[in-house]
Amino acid sequence: MNNGPSGNEAGVVDKALVKLIARCRRWYEQITTGQRSSLREIAQAEKLDERYIARILYGSLLAPDIIEKVLQGRQPVTFTVKSLKRAPPLDWDEQRRLYGMPR
Repeated sequence: MNNGPSGNEAGVVDKALVKLIARCRRWYEQITTGQRSSLREIAQAEKLDERYIARILYGSLLAPDIIEKVLQGRQPVTFTVKSLKRAPPLDWDEQRRLYGMPR
């Protein structure tokens, strides 16, 4: 039985991608729970540029199974931090097609 990466899977956990998704999820949670009232407030707290936060916050909108694949290092080699600098489709099926990650 082969448990290694298949096809175009990276086969390794991309720590930068995991860190980015974790940050995005944390920021999303802060906004939706009212812990932070704006991206500006997050930017000030994180000592980051507000435009940067707005640009990468899209990572919080990924389908749960895509996030799981990233955590397991099973994302396509083409799915990187750079992939999340543009807004993903809101529809999770469209995300899977776009990023080449069928269920």
